[in-house]
Amino acid sequence: MWKQHQQQVHIIDQRIALLLKDLVKDKPEVKKDALGKTKSVRHHKPEIKNLHVMMVQLFGVNVSSIAGINDYTLLRLIGETGVDMSRFPSMKQFTSWCSLSPGHHQSGKKSKWIKRAPCNKAGQIFKEAAQSLENSKHNAIGAFIRRLKARRGPAVAYKAGGRKIAEAFYNTLTKGVEYVEQGVKKYEQQLKAKELSLLQKFAKKHKLQVVDN
Repeated sequence: MWKQHQQQVHIIDQRIALLLKDLVKDKPEVKKDALGKTKSVRHHKPEIKNLHVMMVQLFGVNVSSIAGINDYTLLRLIGETGVDMSRFPSMKQFTSWCSLSPGHHQSGKKSKWIKRAPCNKAGQIFKEAAQSLENSKHNAIGAFIRRLKARRGPAVAYKAGGRKIAEAFYNTLTKGVEYVEQGVKKYEQQLKAKELSLLQKFAKKHKLQVVDN
């Protein structure tokens, strides 16, 4: 039975390969320096020759440069979102469609958290990508997830991390610019600057002065 399943998976992979070739046949050839680094796929790696090349050719940019996304993730996302983001006029509408927007409702000055519908398949893929970054010590989204998880718990952290990846995905496809990892150090510097700015704002409000120690 296991062998039969593997044979069926192989047949499906070959069918997907034919569909991808049909999708990229009118796309311009990709230069070698535009391919970037190919990320490894640890689980359920598709048996598709030149998958990374076809992914870059299809999107016109190396989308797998985004933290947490590899060629297999992109293959799954194509089935959910396609490659044309024109049906989503804005990044907020895309993340809302993925059900990755915060469950926040405000009426006047009153604000409350409301229960949101579960993520669709695309949103779930982005959340899985975020979860894979939890232990990463080299990218900003991983640091963001760890910090938020300590305060709000894993469910909120993975959803917020998934939203950041979804935003990067949307921006990469709509702007055609490869994602650039800012790193943990830069994220921590930005966080520190934000905290200092808030501290100075409160000090000014209460007529106090912030002094460096």
